[in-house]
Amino acid sequence: MNETDLIREEREEELETLRRTCRELEETVRALRESNVLWGKKYFAAGDSFTHGDFKYGKQEERGVAVYDEEWGMFKTYPWWIARRNHMTLVCDGINGSIMPLAREYVRGDKDVGPDYRCPFSFERYKKIPPDTDYITLWFGCNDCWHTNLGSPDDTTNTTFCGAWNVVLEYLLIHHPFAKIGIIVTNCCTAAYQEATRAAARRWGIPYLDMSWSDQTPVILDRASSLGVCERALELRRDAFYVSKENSHPNLEAHRYESTFIEEFMRRL
Repeated sequence: MNETDLIREEREEELETLRRTCRELEETVRALRESNVLWGKKYFAAGDSFTHGDFKYGKQEERGVAVYDEEWGMFKTYPWWIARRNHMTLVCDGINGSIMPLAREYVRGDKDVGPDYRCPFSFERYKKIPPDTDYITLWFGCNDCWHTNLGSPDDTTNTTFCGAWNVVLEYLLIHHPFAKIGIIVTNCCTAAYQEATRAAARRWGIPYLDMSWSDQTPVILDRASSLGVCERALELRRDAFYVSKENSHPNLEAHRYESTFIEEFMRRL
C-alpha cells in the first residue's frame, strides 16, 4: 500500500468516526427533546408590566447586561428566559398598566374613557391567543386592585375582576381545550384580589403558582406577612430584585430567578 492509499484510509477512518459521533449526538439531542415537555412548544404569556418589563433605563443595560433583546423585540422578562432555554415560540402579551376586567373608570361612565382603557385582557386580548398555542400563563392583579371592581365569584361579565376571570377561563377551556394553562397569583397586590384569583383558578380547575401566600415559592419582592417572613428578609430581597429605589418592578435578575420556578410550574401543568 502506497502513501496515498494510507492517507486515504486514515481519512476514511476519521470520516467514519465523525459520522458515528454525529449519530450519537443526534440521538442524545432526540432523547433530550423527548424528555423535555416544553421543547419547541408555543408559549403565550399574558400579563402587565411584571410580564412585559419596566426597567429604569428603558432598553439600556442593567449592571452591564442588556435588558432588551433586539432580535426577539422584547425585554428579558421571565417568559423570554423560559422560551430561550427551551427553544419555544413565544408570544409575549404583557402590557404595562393593563388589567383583567374592564376598568372601573369605564364601568362608572367616566368621560372620554373607552372599553380599551388600560388594555383589559378580557376585552379583546384573550381572543387573540393563537389556536396552536401549547402553554398559556396569565399574571394579573397588580393594577386591578386600583383600577377595577372586585365583584363576586358568580359574576358572569367582564365588568368585575371575578367576572372577567370567569369569562376568560370559560373561553380558554372551550377554544383551547388542550393547551396547558397556568395562573400566577401576583405579589404586590391586595389580599382580596389575590384570593379572587385563587378562587377563579379553583373554580375552573386551573393550577396556580402563588407568588405571595406560598412558602414554597421563593421571595422575590413580597410575601404575605402571615407566613412569618421577617422584615429583614423582605428588605434584602427588595434591595436585590427591585429595578431601583424609585422603581419597584422586578429587575433583570428577578426575572431570571422567577423564570426558573415558573418554568418548573409549567412543566407540571
